[in-house]
Amino acid sequence: MLVDDYFYYIPLLGTLQMQLSSEKILNMVLNGPEPSNNANTLCDFCDGTFFQSHEVFANDDTALKLLLYYDDVNLCNPLTNKMHKITLLYYQLANIQVEYRSKLNSIHLLGVCKTDYIKMYGINRIFEPLVKELNLLGTERGYPFPVFGGHVRLRGAVLAFLADTPASNVGAGFKESVGGARKKCRHCDATYETMQECFSEEDFTLRCK
Repeated sequence: MLVDDYFYYIPLLGTLQMQLSSEKILNMVLNGPEPSNNANTLCDFCDGTFFQSHEVFANDDTALKLLLYYDDVNLCNPLTNKMHKITLLYYQLANIQVEYRSKLNSIHLLGVCKTDYIKMYGINRIFEPLVKELNLLGTERGYPFPVFGGHVRLRGAVLAFLADTPASNVGAGFKESVGGARKKCRHCDATYETMQECFSEEDFTLRCK
């Protein structure tokens, strides 16, 4: 039987809608970030220079701040002992207070896909539905979320992409394994030869966007 290749995507805006239907979470979003009491201490993402210079976050205290998680897991079929490598994509809303971010029920599933399909079709195909929703969320007027009989327009963007080294490489469009890559670092233009001679960040040219 011919079966099309597929993966599962859980709509981001729909899950955000469910979260914002909680009065407690909605108030956390509308109250904005809590800056550090000490200018020399970084307590959260909002204390960093990236956040304070971001096009969306620096100009909108109520913007939805999304933390994306990306990782692979190996599942074993106990009947055949065959391993199945699965890629999972999650997100967490960084607007919620810090003490709630360690709770598992604050992390939500975004996508499930066979890892082989990512290598076959490319990471852009997997991220395509997520990017479409992020574009709606990032418009100047924001996205209208129906809450408590009315609507609240909220903007939002990805604050951080959290993953281990192989997953970060794939997510950024680099080779997953750096063994055969000429430039082995996704942060700078270091080659294998220069890595044997230089050992400080100042000695390398950092990559730009």
